[in-house]
Order: sequence, then C-alpha cells, then structure tokens
Amino acid sequence: MDKKEQILDLYFNKHLKQKQIAETLNCTQQYVSKIIKKDERYQTEKNSRKSINAEKRKIFQAEYQKSYIRSSRKDNLYEQLLAIQAQDALELSYNAHPLSDYACKKANSSIYRYDSNKNQYVMQKGIKASIDLPRRISMNAY
Repeated sequence: MDKKEQILDLYFNKHLKQKQIAETLNCTQQYVSKIIKKDERYQTEKNSRKSINAEKRKIFQAEYQKSYIRSSRKDNLYEQLLAIQAQDALELSYNAHPLSDYACKKANSSIYRYDSNKNQYVMQKGIKASIDLPRRISMNAY
C-alpha cells in the first residue's frame, strides 16, 4: 500500500485528522491535505465531520453552562462583585448625592498619594485636574 492510499484510508476509514495522519506517516500536513482534497469523498466527509463537531460543541457548551451555574451557587463571589459595583455606581452617581471626598479619592486613586505625617491623601504634583477635585483628603473623617 503506497503512501497516498494509506492517507486516504486513515482519513476516510479510520477518521483521523490531517495532523495525526502526517505525524503517523512522517510527511507534512499540507501534503496530506493535497491528497485528501483530490478525492471525490472529501466534501461529504468534511460536511459530516463539521456536523459531528457542531453536536459535540453544543453538548460541551450545555455541560459548561451547567457546571458554571453549579459553581456560582457554591460561592457568592459574583453576587459580591455586583454589590460592590452597585455601591460604587451609587457613590459616583450625580443624581444620588454630591460626590464625597472619599468616593472621589477611590475613583481617582492613581492621582493621590498618602501623607502619613498628616494622615491624609494629597494630589500628586503635576496633575491637571478640574477644580472640583479636592487637593487634600483627610482620613480623620473616615
């Protein structure tokens, strides 16, 4: 049995992938692809493999979603994250109440540095910020 016949047998009868055939017969995947595409059974085999993979993907996604739902019931991390997000949205909301200094510092944490001598956060020099942002935030109030 020559190499071409082996390739066709492994692909159409044993249903191996092109890469597996190339590794088995010690040839390139491009060569295997070239031989397979010349066969008249190629298109039907390709379509059947595509439909089989689609079914496998549906099963996998259903199992993944079931396991995700089970894991989310076990721990509350997602709900905790949503609660934190809701609290932050409330703190940063213009409609609820004016933005507190602490909420402002929390939202812009990268522009403030902590001054341990005065127990307050101080805006870093060189930052171009609006006049509404506090330059110093005392931690005694919090």
